Amino acid sequence: GLIGEADLLSLIPPSLGYADLRKSAQTSAATYSHIPIKVVQWVGFENDVNSMAARLNNDPQYPNPTFEQYSRVTNEEAVRRALSSNVLRKLDILGSRRNPPEEFNDHSAMQEITGEPDFILCRYVSDQNVIPLIAVEVKTKWVLSFPPGNLISKYNTEEARRQNHQIGDGGCSPLHPVKQIYGYLGHNCLQYGVLTTYNQSWFLRRPSEPHGNLYISPAIAIDNVQPTLLQCFAYLILLAHAGHTSIAPLSSPALALIPDEPPSKRRRGNRGSRGSRKPARGSGSGTGSSKGSHHQVAGGRQCSSELPRTMKLQLNDFDRQSVLGDGRSGKVFRAIWQKEEVALKICDLSKHPDYEEEMLTEVEVYYALEDLQGHYIPKLKAAGYAYGKMFFLVATEIVGSPVKVDSLNDQERHEIIKALSQIHVHGFLHRDIRAENILFQLSN
Repeated sequence: GLIGEADLLSLIPPSLGYADLRKSAQTSAATYSHIPIKVVQWVGFENDVNSMAARLNNDPQYPNPTFEQYSRVTNEEAVRRALSSNVLRKLDILGSRRNPPEEFNDHSAMQEITGEPDFILCRYVSDQNVIPLIAVEVKTKWVLSFPPGNLISKYNTEEARRQNHQIGDGGCSPLHPVKQIYGYLGHNCLQYGVLTTYNQSWFLRRPSEPHGNLYISPAIAIDNVQPTLLQCFAYLILLAHAGHTSIAPLSSPALALIPDEPPSKRRRGNRGSRGSRKPARGSGSGTGSSKGSHHQVAGGRQCSSELPRTMKLQLNDFDRQSVLGDGRSGKVFRAIWQKEEVALKICDLSKHPDYEEEMLTEVEVYYALEDLQGHYIPKLKAAGYAYGKMFFLVATEIVGSPVKVDSLNDQERHEIIKALSQIHVHGFLHRDIRAENILFQLSN
């Protein structure tokens, strides 16, 4: 039968069953230049949710949903699936009736979103006009699990220790998760967000005034009754309807060439990295370590282990116009930078810390192929970290449009082979040859 909105939001999803594993509570955290100035409790949150719930309409008009039981969860992807199925899809029952309709989707549903939050509440004004309202970031219990009311005090204690260069006490740390969701909210100019392990959820508010304050609700357990988890989400959505935006993070200092880390700290060697280059000839073992301050990149070619030149960048300096593509390591935007049109790749290191070396290697290869830039590969315009090390940016010239394989003539095929041969001469393999990665220059 049908149920009303009040009954729907009173439902309690089943708890998540975790496998009995001993996992590290440490995360590979990015470093952040934009962090909350003050993290404080969202006073009155639960009472306000209960007041809203008491006013809900209960006319039967929605199908009575069923829930799935998830047990022996071992990773974050399983937590995301459970949250999507048992919480977000239930809220979408209400969102689909709104005008314009709303739905929770992953970050790929919104091409212009900055970073990769696990879910975004999207308002679909039209196919070309999708507005983000709320960001949701998911963690496992091994990364984020605290007694009720303990997250804020734990965060403030550990942040004070960090600023005093003291070592934390081990166990779960809220520093990276809180700064990560705060970064997603700030860089997308959003006011509201959720940090959740499914079994525990915290609701966040980042107002424009006082700027830099982050308000966090008490932990809401999955089996909480007054208020329920679904009611808390519904309340946050109601607040977002009244005003979902907040001001962007304050600007960072001007551009400057900076070192990344001492070369001794850069991860090298045969790590099996997805970003490692294989030798162009012979039977070597990929990106391998060698004696001294050099390493073998490809074909016996020796490159210095000194880090490539990088710039201190900020996203606000790039006026993003449209999305050119969405690759494994990040979205690529058409953007204006210093009055010039560029292709801007944004890699979310807070979500994918293991991509950092891949991005640094990409920049290193651009410099190694400097004499080919503008002829066989795009000119590198800028590369470096943004907002501490939350993002890594690579900006190149806009060179042209992808080839149409079916219409290539013999001369054009020869030009493609010639371009690849020039890269091989310098000791590198491309390793990602696809039609969309072969471009005709605008001038020819």
